[in-house]
Amino acid sequence: MIDQSDRGHRSTRLGVLAAVWGRRTPSWPRLAAVLAVCGLVVGAPLTAAPPAAPTLTGPANGAQVTIPLTISWSPAGDTAGIGGYNWEVSRAADFASVIERNPKLLVGPATTSDVVSGLANGTYFWRVQAMSRDLESGAWSAPRSFVVTGAGAGVPGAATLNPPNDATQFHSWETITLTWSAVPGAVDYILQESTDPTFPTGTRVRQVNIPGPTESISFNPSLQGSFTARVIAVGPDGLMGTPSNHVSFSVLDGNPFPAPPTLLGPANGASLQLPLTLSWTHVPNHQDLGYQVQISGSSSFSTIEASYGVTENRKLVPKLTTGTKFWRVRSQHGYIGATEAYTAWSATGTFT
Repeated sequence: MIDQSDRGHRSTRLGVLAAVWGRRTPSWPRLAAVLAVCGLVVGAPLTAAPPAAPTLTGPANGAQVTIPLTISWSPAGDTAGIGGYNWEVSRAADFASVIERNPKLLVGPATTSDVVSGLANGTYFWRVQAMSRDLESGAWSAPRSFVVTGAGAGVPGAATLNPPNDATQFHSWETITLTWSAVPGAVDYILQESTDPTFPTGTRVRQVNIPGPTESISFNPSLQGSFTARVIAVGPDGLMGTPSNHVSFSVLDGNPFPAPPTLLGPANGASLQLPLTLSWTHVPNHQDLGYQVQISGSSSFSTIEASYGVTENRKLVPKLTTGTKFWRVRSQHGYIGATEAYTAWSATGTFT
């Protein structure tokens, strides 16, 4: 290692090194020989030892706590080489799945505590590891446990999450609307969905910074399965309250579709003048622009005279040719692959 006092000599030696080195990539023995010519004492390349494991200091092992809680630990050996710390919280003593972790490295050797919030009641295990300044991971500390018994001052209360609007079985890209009770003191909300009801960090789909007690979501085809959802209120300081109750739903392209719409008007066989209005019953969880209406001069719909995509359960038809017409409606519910997914067609209605 060259200290600051050697900086002037080093410049001269590096000039010699550049001349000897040339443009070829040297092997380590050749590089060592060149450095020796320059008067530099060298050995094998050095690898810095990883940081030592921290020692947990608080809370006491097995302590009963309320959220938010502060976890703390002792510095991991020589703090000069420490770049920061990571922590993990798990329901399992072997940390087979992680429930919470610090979202980014806690920077600085003097950072030996952090605040944990957003945990449901129950027993948890936690541990800490140090990271070197070049982000080499140290060993994890011996774990401790604590028991969350509720929420204390400084975090919002728990919301009550309602079941999804209109349905519990959905398809890829189908809109799912979730609502919950407003929580006093909350500035926004986090909505989480997971295929594991314990919500390990690697399984969560999250929507953050939701300003009000409702959110509409959809899932791409790679995220199919049976899901559990919960919502967490967030206070002005970013601390999370206790998670809400859980609700369940599934997103599977094999899920059944609702029954098709029932035609309401006009009455079958009616003679009408234009413009005329077609109407039908709503289908649960119908999508925006999700009703497809077809009008044909053929009962087999071999040719289509008019086709509409509408949001509401009615359509004003401004013009058609004269004669007997046949009409039907179906409701769109996401996509299967790249193809829109629909209910079956309604029964066929007629008018003249």
